[in-house]
Amino acid sequence: MQQIVWLLMGVIVIANNMKGKEYLNNKRPIVYTWTRAGKHLYVGIGLCGIGRIFGCHPHIRPDNVKEDDIISWTFYDSPEEAKRIERKLIRQHQPAYNKAFLRG
Repeated sequence: MQQIVWLLMGVIVIANNMKGKEYLNNKRPIVYTWTRAGKHLYVGIGLCGIGRIFGCHPHIRPDNVKEDDIISWTFYDSPEEAKRIERKLIRQHQPAYNKAFLRG
């Protein structure tokens, strides 16, 4: 498995557990995290790859993401595994933008 790290508009972007160049066009589920200064701001899931992060996420947008923020994701082989990891990370880190999940 591979890890790739790149800088996108001042934001550090990290992809984990990749097979080849699937970050360009993949269909495996991901769990992604958005951190600032070591604090988790959001943990989410994308059931069809990274499109959720950069395409339609309500919080991860240019006016909200700061330079040196880190957006990272890990690919999983099944939606069930990704959902389990997402719930675990939300409970563990209690990110600010996951408050609705934590209340429920």
